[in-house]
Amino acid sequence: MNKVSVFDSSPLIDVMTDVYTGKTDGNFSAGKVMKIEGGRLKIGGDAGGIFFAPATESGDAVEDESKWIEVDKTKIIRNQPRELEFFLPSSLVAGKRYCVILKTNFSRNTLSKKNVSSAVSDVITIVES
Repeated sequence: MNKVSVFDSSPLIDVMTDVYTGKTDGNFSAGKVMKIEGGRLKIGGDAGGIFFAPATESGDAVEDESKWIEVDKTKIIRNQPRELEFFLPSSLVAGKRYCVILKTNFSRNTLSKKNVSSAVSDVITIVES
C-alpha cells in the first residue's frame, strides 16, 4: 500500500484581534486595525486580497462576491506569512455580521501558485469605535 500525503496550502486563521481594544471576542471596532494570526496568511498574486462578506443567518459567508467588501491594499499595514494587520474598510456597517475571507496565491519569496487558496473566518461583528 502506498502512502499519499496531501499538503494543504490554504491560509489558516488562528486568532483575530481588535488592536484598538486588544480583545479577541469577535467584535471589531469600525475603522480601526484588525490583526489576524495564523499560518500561510501572506496575501499575494493578482486574485489575492482580504474581503469582508456579509454573513447569512446560518453564519456562512454570502457567496455573491459582488457583495463582498475588499480591504484596500494600501490599508494593509503588515502582510507576513504568520500575521496580517490592516485597517477595517470604512464601508463596513456597525452592528452587521461578516466573515473575513483571505485569498492568496502567494507561495514563498516572489513565487506565486497557480491556484488561489482561501480561508473563511468565523462570523465577526463590527461595532462603533
